[in-house]
Amino acid sequence: MFDFLAYIGGFFYLVCYAPQIYDLWFEHTDRINTPFFIIQLFGAGFMTAYAYLNTLYPIIALNTSSIVCIFIILYGIKKNKN
Repeated sequence: MFDFLAYIGGFFYLVCYAPQIYDLWFEHTDRINTPFFIIQLFGAGFMTAYAYLNTLYPIIALNTSSIVCIFIILYGIKKNKN
């Protein structure tokens, strides 16, 4: 019934790698791309919603942990830029 949320989350998880790959291959940089993490956050959010609505506890735990890690990394990136 809520499978579309998993597809949306999966799409964001797939697309999130594009900015980082572009930076590594074409910009020849070793920095972490912030849009990579933001798009990954959307993917984790949709996957968590899907898992919650379908009572899939392992997926809830995995994606909630991923969301927490993403926020920690984004905070660290912002803190280091200032």
